[in-house]
Amino acid sequence: MKSIFKIMVLSLCAMAIGEGNNPKMVTVNLTHAFLPYGFDNNDRIQAMVEGVFPNPCHKLTRDYTVKVDETAKKISIEQNAYQYTGFCVALFVPFSQTIDFGIISTAGDYEVMDAQSKAVIGTLNVSEPRNPTSDLGPDDFLYAPVRDAFITKDAAGNPQLVVRSVYADSCTTLDASNILIDYQKEVIVVEPRATKPTTGTGVCEPTLREEEVEKPLVDMPKGTFLLHVRSANGEAINKIVHLK
Repeated sequence: MKSIFKIMVLSLCAMAIGEGNNPKMVTVNLTHAFLPYGFDNNDRIQAMVEGVFPNPCHKLTRDYTVKVDETAKKISIEQNAYQYTGFCVALFVPFSQTIDFGIISTAGDYEVMDAQSKAVIGTLNVSEPRNPTSDLGPDDFLYAPVRDAFITKDAAGNPQLVVRSVYADSCTTLDASNILIDYQKEVIVVEPRATKPTTGTGVCEPTLREEEVEKPLVDMPKGTFLLHVRSANGEAINKIVHLK
């Protein structure tokens, strides 16, 4: 009898594992959106959304759909995930996803909603360009080509922002005094404004080099925020940070 029971259990486990290896695509609810203020209508707009999976058998995928109605000023986001079948422990799993809205050409305040629940999860502001004649393309400033950014503490335990950039020449650089930080309601927007000398001491030679700059964070707020760091290549750094 024990042998038969063991065979039945093993068979059920094998079935669960076999089924679990063939996930299906499902739509999941989004509960909140972290939306930076200050995008222009010629910017590639990126932000972050979050939600909660009901169990670990759901896995995040980059498969999402954004629908923008510029007339009604509404944006709908449908987030998909892989759902694996079989036995799964009951455990809520938070997730977050960077969403690329592309370029929204009509300025205004857009209501952002979850496509499945129809719940409003945020408001996105799109403005007219502050400097439409800039020779930097869609940017108002020469941003550093940022590869990574994060918040840590210095030797004295004070919070600081670390910005890592990768340059393709010997001249362009980033000074801590030129890293502008805007503490918004739920977003920390960082503008790392690089400098490139046009006159002076020699030739700006092509070379690949890395640079790390640290900037103290003064009067840093407490809570959960999106750290949104602009970059010259248009691929912003977006991270959820929990500040204590």
